[in-house]
Amino acid sequence: MSSSNQSAVNAGEWRTYFVFAVLACIGYFYGSDGAFSGLLTAGALVQLLSQVLLLVRVRSSGKVGGVSTKTLHLQVVGYVLRLSATLRFRGYTPMDYSGRYLYQCVEVLCLLTVLATLFVMHSGKYFPKASADDESYWPAGKVVMAALVIGFFMRPRLNNRVVADSCWCMGLWADTFSCLPQILLLSKRGSVDGLTAHSMATGFVAKCLAAYFWLSVYDELGLRVSWNYPGYAIVIAFVAQMIVSVDFMFAYVKNIRKHASSLSAEVQLGIYDF
Repeated sequence: MSSSNQSAVNAGEWRTYFVFAVLACIGYFYGSDGAFSGLLTAGALVQLLSQVLLLVRVRSSGKVGGVSTKTLHLQVVGYVLRLSATLRFRGYTPMDYSGRYLYQCVEVLCLLTVLATLFVMHSGKYFPKASADDESYWPAGKVVMAALVIGFFMRPRLNNRVVADSCWCMGLWADTFSCLPQILLLSKRGSVDGLTAHSMATGFVAKCLAAYFWLSVYDELGLRVSWNYPGYAIVIAFVAQMIVSVDFMFAYVKNIRKHASSLSAEVQLGIYDF
């Protein structure tokens, strides 16, 4: 990457961090009352930061290699399914003030950001010579079907409506499966550029926040069923999200320790010697 392109990427990244910090403060003081369920909104905000960082990376660098389109497609499926439930009902939204509108707005912005990233990646208007990595090995259709089946049979009953409960759970499993194509792609390449790594790391933090909330209240997910299989299924989904990212997070932390002064340092994967 040329020095001018790298400067543009770094400038865009710092602007993203600044805008996120401002919006997070505004959201905390004016859009939330600080209840425990606000962790869901905090996680959604961090996830939005992750998506925006990826969009900045693709738009500023002019390169799409190392970014999985399959992951983005599955994320779109996940957002659409979850929003079909959370925009209509309150069963899976934060119980504090942020659950009335802020959480849903952030999720909609996440969806729009992913769609914008896909548009930039597939649009010859921006990068006519850019080529994405070959991901023909990934059975996207079968994965989506698996998410739909698991979501239907393992759904909680917090909305007490079959369609809404199923859609939320299907969205969760689509999001869980979306982690795999990106990780598999990077394992083939052996490294990842700095900004993509920051995007993945912030996405991991977002998942940790959501996981902490749902694992804390999973007992409540067994309402209206004989035993709490929906709660255990959700625990499995979030634990799986953590496990598939362990290798990357080890390498990312090591890279931060060695190159703390450089935002753009490339991360070498599969290295554990701290």
